[in-house]
Amino acid sequence: MQSTKQQTMNIDGRKVTVRARRRHSRGTPIGWSVKIDTATYFFNVLDPRQAMDKAVAKHRARIYDLLDAIREQLSPHTVAAVATCLQANRTNNPDVDRQVRWLHDQLCELLGGSEQQARLAEELGTCRPRNERTET
Repeated sequence: MQSTKQQTMNIDGRKVTVRARRRHSRGTPIGWSVKIDTATYFFNVLDPRQAMDKAVAKHRARIYDLLDAIREQLSPHTVAAVATCLQANRTNNPDVDRQVRWLHDQLCELLGGSEQQARLAEELGTCRPRNERTET
């Protein structure tokens, strides 16, 4: 059996590479470690597919925990302002830009879509460049 398995998967609209590596203890296989983005998960199962499925489920739960915390702690207007700032910025790293776009899209979904985010941002005046805003 292979000691490493890799697969590109779609996790909540995002293409990610999931890597599973066989874990050993004194030469005996004891399970799999699965890496998704920067997170690593460990499972004491013998089937790499089962380990990958469990890791994807845990990864999704972490994302939903983050979104729940944002929903509970921030007002819709604050979420709209943050989404607007994310949308306006670009970097010289395409991977970072992709992740920022993903976060922007998740925040818009929390608000009920891009139209709702734009409406809230317009109410706040966040659609105008900084030099056009009234400074206090």
